Amino acid sequence: MLFVTCRRCRKSFDASSGHPLKKCPLCGAPVFLPESSRRNTERVEIRKGCVLFKGGLGLDATAVDISPAGAGVVLKERQSFEPDEEIRLVIEELDIDTTARVVWSDVGSEKGSTAGLVFSP
Repeated sequence: MLFVTCRRCRKSFDASSGHPLKKCPLCGAPVFLPESSRRNTERVEIRKGCVLFKGGLGLDATAVDISPAGAGVVLKERQSFEPDEEIRLVIEELDIDTTARVVWSDVGSEKGSTAGLVFSP
């Protein structure tokens, strides 16, 4: 068995079928398998202010994890992203200004949104 914890409701459930994306059976939020089962590079937890540029709109966010291949971000506001949408990510403190592709996103409740990004080559 492979137990994962939902980021939204914080409940654990068995996700042993091997598919990288699951929906929480309690709240329906997307839940992802652990990094070791789906990533080629390890992500490091961070807490750095950043800005996502979607079209001409700058969205304040926090980068919560990062690797050479991508980053996870949390936005205070509810913001939806399309799968494969291209955005610009700026993390001034780390001297990062790059384009990235949205791999997944969750609009969540009134608490805001989360998204997983892969850096463009």
